[in-house]
Amino acid sequence: MKRALVFLVLGPAVVAFIGCAFLPSGVVAVVLFLFTLAVSVFAASVDGVARDLPISVKAPLAAIVGATAAGVLGGALLGLIAAPPAVTPIALGGALCMCVCSLLSHDYGRYPSIRGTSSSASAGS
Repeated sequence: MKRALVFLVLGPAVVAFIGCAFLPSGVVAVVLFLFTLAVSVFAASVDGVARDLPISVKAPLAAIVGATAAGVLGGALLGLIAAPPAVTPIALGGALCMCVCSLLSHDYGRYPSIRGTSSSASAGS
């Protein structure tokens, strides 16, 4: 539940809020929210499948999926209007947003610390 809330509500809402700070228009906020929501669906599904991986692997994986999805979607939407270098900031924004969402939705209490595991193993021998 926390993953869906972070990826599908918090991430797109923050992106729309930041977009409105630079371009004060309700249309910009709606477009940014819907664009980020589409990217978040892909990144959240990959993040959910990789929930057993450590965060050091899962966050970069979510960033790669976010950058790829944002780049492909941005390239498809702007392909006829803008040159390919114009898609790079969109892909970087997708990577940053999805990496932060992955870090926020990770269940840090689920995994024991390495220090606690090694001390309990040495105490038993």
